[in-house]
Amino acid sequence: PGARTVVVKRGERGAMAVGAYESPLVSAFNVAVRDTTGAGDSFQGAFAASLDCGYGPERALRRAMAAGALTVTRFGAQQAMPSGSEVDAFLQSQPREG
Repeated sequence: PGARTVVVKRGERGAMAVGAYESPLVSAFNVAVRDTTGAGDSFQGAFAASLDCGYGPERALRRAMAAGALTVTRFGAQQAMPSGSEVDAFLQSQPREG
């Protein structure tokens, strides 16, 4: 047993998954940082929820990066975490990677 997938978070340099779920490096979003409290929890929750919804690892990581990016633009922890619809709207406003 053990971890089947490891997510390597590199802060403003992006993130990638290696193992059972593989992904290329997914770039971070450029946002104005106000408070980093809760960003990791937001990232991890969005990544797990996205995989549970059937998204592939690259798309799940992009959603997780977006959730973390939105979180750091707000103060606090729980109250700073974005909803799924906020993440969707944020992603739609961003240029596509590629």
